Amino acid sequence: MRHVTNPTKVTVEAPIDRPDVLNLKDAMQQVMDFIDLLANQDDRDVVWRLVSAKADSPLSVECEGVV
Repeated sequence: MRHVTNPTKVTVEAPIDRPDVLNLKDAMQQVMDFIDLLANQDDRDVVWRLVSAKADSPLSVECEGVV
């Protein structure tokens, strides 16, 4: 049986000292770090499926876990 978690939204904003510059590499790494934290909280084999991504600043990614 397939189980899907509630969608989770991750938002990454530009640093306060450079609000006009959102570094792509840093932003994507922050999203991956957040997903890793979620994955480590669950002992099931969860695959995180991308639901949506918004590239405007701030970067916004929505995902859901599929077991």
